[in-house]
Order: sequence, then structure tokens, then C-alpha cells
Amino acid sequence: MIHTKDFNLQSGDFKDYSRKLLPIIKVSTQTGSTETKIMFSKDNQLLHQKIVGDISCFYGIETETSFQLLFEKNVPDLLNIEDVNKIAQENLFRAIQNKLQVHKFGNSSIGLTCGGNHEAALILLSGIWNLLSQKLGASIVFALIAKDLAVFSNSENVEDINAIKEMISEVHSTGERLLSKKLFLHEDGKFEVFST
Repeated sequence: MIHTKDFNLQSGDFKDYSRKLLPIIKVSTQTGSTETKIMFSKDNQLLHQKIVGDISCFYGIETETSFQLLFEKNVPDLLNIEDVNKIAQENLFRAIQNKLQVHKFGNSSIGLTCGGNHEAALILLSGIWNLLSQKLGASIVFALIAKDLAVFSNSENVEDINAIKEMISEVHSTGERLLSKKLFLHEDGKFEVFST
């Protein structure tokens, strides 16, 4: 569960909260979604950055039962979004260190799991791309189908890419915690929407 209640952080509090700061992947729109679209005033914006296509990264403080989204005003003036992103990635790496599992499907595609909450955010970690490129090559097509379902394939493996498209349709017809219906490409350290 994700909450948007303002933290009302004091200047010294961010350091304490930053140890629990994690990236949270969201989609900009979901056709047919029952999620409520929340609009904030110009001075009260959630801290986020666009990653690729309809995928954005928000930042949240992990609590025992939920994530508390971070507002821009909660970040000390000395830090920028790149600093926050670095902290969140370091925390994510620690959170998944002993949980990451690689699953093979299709001819040579890969699914990653790490406990059910952070699979989509794995795309932010350069070490994940190093692991994937060793197994799949330098040009990788991927889908962030749901929060807990990220799948990857070599960009030239048409059969597995078609299987991923079928998986997207199936999961989006019955699944929960849905993200994007799109395919993306990671190549040369950059993201783009994949077109077939």
C-alpha cells in the first residue's frame, strides 16, 4: 500500500528516513485502472522522474506496512533528485541482496524475483543489467508487467518476445499490482520503448 501523507520532515530528519528510502516504479496512466488519479498543487509535488515510456520512478519511505511517498519539499536543499536516486538505489540493492532469484522461461528469457515488492525497480540497478547482458546479450527487451513481474529477453529472440506479449495480455486481464503493457529496450545503458 502506498500513502501520500506529507512527512513534514525537519532538516535533520531526512538522514534518518533516507535509510528506508526506496524507488517505487509506477505507470503514468493505466487504461481501465481503478486507481485514483491524485493531483497536487505546484508547491506540493511528489518527487519522481520519468524512466521510459509510461514508466516513472517515485521515491518512498518504507514503513512496516506500506510506503510513504516523498514530496519534493521533503528533500533537503543540498540534495537533488540524482542524490535521492543514488540513496534509493543503494537501499534497494541492500534490500534485495539475498533475495534475488533468476528464473528462465521460454527459449532463453529471464524473469527476476526478489520478494514481491521490488522487481520492477530492479531496472534502476546497473548490476542487474550487467547480469542480464551476460545471459542475454547487450540488447535486451523487457516488460514491467506488474510490481512483482519483470521479464527480459534478447532483442532478437522473436519467439520469446511474442511469449512476453502474451504474458502481458494474460496478466493484465486477471492480475493485480499492474504496471505497463509496453515492451522496452535497454541497450548501451539507455532505455527506449521497443517497437516490433
